[in-house]
Amino acid sequence: MGKTYQPLVVKSLLVLQSSSKTFKAPKWFVKTVGQLLTSRLVAEGGVMAVVRGVLDLGGEGEGVDWKQVNLVAEVLGNPPQGRYHDTERYYSLVCPQLLDMLASNESPVAMIACSSIKTDRKSVV
Repeated sequence: MGKTYQPLVVKSLLVLQSSSKTFKAPKWFVKTVGQLLTSRLVAEGGVMAVVRGVLDLGGEGEGVDWKQVNLVAEVLGNPPQGRYHDTERYYSLVCPQLLDMLASNESPVAMIACSSIKTDRKSVV
């Protein structure tokens, strides 16, 4: 999985995750997909892979879809449920990537970073 184009991996995992809500999937399946998605997210460049996987930012000059921006912000702003140590590790790996995105020349990327830093539930940074 590490040798595959990461936005494609993320996009596929998100499709699996969303389909598990539509159809009653076994708990082990939902948990495994979530763990795989988190592992892609906390990897080096993982936040950008999630952004590109969800938004397909391939250089198209189309407008920003705010539903997708909010989806990415929700994914990034809500760490996996677990122990406090895991949550702290998640934020320590994701937040620096979000801060780097703020300086991006791609305005949708910077908007996603802003939306992710302050989600509806809590501040990320």
